Amino acid sequence: MSPKEKRPEVASWPVSGILSDPIRFQSRAEYPRDVLDTDLSDVEVFNPMFAELLRVWRDPTSGEIYVIDGHRRLELAQRTRTESVDVIFLDVKTDAEAFALGVILNIVQWRFREKDLVTWAAASRRAAVERSLHTGWLDPRSEAAKEMFEFYPDLERRYGVDSGA
Repeated sequence: MSPKEKRPEVASWPVSGILSDPIRFQSRAEYPRDVLDTDLSDVEVFNPMFAELLRVWRDPTSGEIYVIDGHRRLELAQRTRTESVDVIFLDVKTDAEAFALGVILNIVQWRFREKDLVTWAAASRRAAVERSLHTGWLDPRSEAAKEMFEFYPDLERRYGVDSGA
């Protein structure tokens, strides 16, 4: 890491201080779960060793903290009355950029698994990504959208973005 690169903020954060807005930020809320993907409803203890870092975003206008990746783990922490969780703050400016980065980070965690799981991870988020582009919430010319087009080249063609620009 060069001296100019900024390290992401990692912290232990009060569960009560993290908001959830799945309509905006949970990219696979509409999809059936895969056999490897559980809703954690049968888990009765929040274990930070297995929970990993929740990815969160601080809204620069309100200062509120939103979960971007880890909605079900946050729900488990709330249900088990866990006081704090370990988080990493996404360093982006807008809610659309936070959504896009959450999608990318969630997909790339499957890259070293079987190819069909990578395909499932990308496919299970496609409708949410397309909706964000179609409504204009995510600008198809933005850097965040351009990064997602690596996984969705057909959406790049559909929304008229020239990859050479």
